Amino acid sequence: MKKILFAIPVLFVLYGFYSNFVLEYTIKSLFQKIDITNESANDYIWNNISSNGFYFPNPKDLKDMAMGERASIVKLVGNYAKEFTKTEEFKSRYKEYRENIKPKPPEKPQSADEMRKQNKEQMTKSIQEMEKLMNSFPADQRATFEESIKSMKEQLKEVDDPNNPMYSSQMDDQLTEMYQNQLKEYDESVKQWEKDYPLDPKFLIVEWLNRFLETSKDVDFNAELKVKDGRKYFVKDEYEGKDYLWKICFRSGKTTTEAARDFAKSWLTEIN
Repeated sequence: MKKILFAIPVLFVLYGFYSNFVLEYTIKSLFQKIDITNESANDYIWNNISSNGFYFPNPKDLKDMAMGERASIVKLVGNYAKEFTKTEEFKSRYKEYRENIKPKPPEKPQSADEMRKQNKEQMTKSIQEMEKLMNSFPADQRATFEESIKSMKEQLKEVDDPNNPMYSSQMDDQLTEMYQNQLKEYDESVKQWEKDYPLDPKFLIVEWLNRFLETSKDVDFNAELKVKDGRKYFVKDEYEGKDYLWKICFRSGKTTTEAARDFAKSWLTEIN
């Protein structure tokens, strides 16, 4: 009896190893058929989930697959995508994505004295460069430079003017008030960001799956087509205006779409 009980977990382990081996082998074969690598597949999965899109590589190769194979392929690819979302690579991509869209804090404004100093340095440097350039020209061609230099020196006097309102304590007060308002707006935007993009990326997956289920729920697989200029169009104009995902589901067929819907529902149940 003990030998039988011991054998049961061993069988489970072996079955699990064998299933994973077959899955990996089959996925590898599928990727070879449509000419993509695992890295490319991961890119497609991440880009689709993060952008709530449904683009896939080499649709012609997928279309050429037998109808009887498509449901099993949906499950195969679905399991691959689901497992990828559990990896550190996926979590790392989400972390980077999340940080990239995090609101940036406002820059602290310069004080009036700092602005005066900076403007004075820049203007003094410009005058010196202009004088150097002027001296490289013949004397009869320096008049324009002299006028420009004179104007810049007048501006420099205004910068040094202690009564210039641009560099007053009132300007400091205005800049500080503006900065405080910007900080409040920043704090609010960060709170909204934390709400919209929580630490756990599963909300992206939920939104993605829900979009698919919502769009694919009313596909008319019996919709009639017409040929015009060598291309196929829906007879009903309202179908021509449908979302591209709706049209993908139509072209994939009822069996394939239903398999995908069943997988999406099952995945959502697991997440929730």
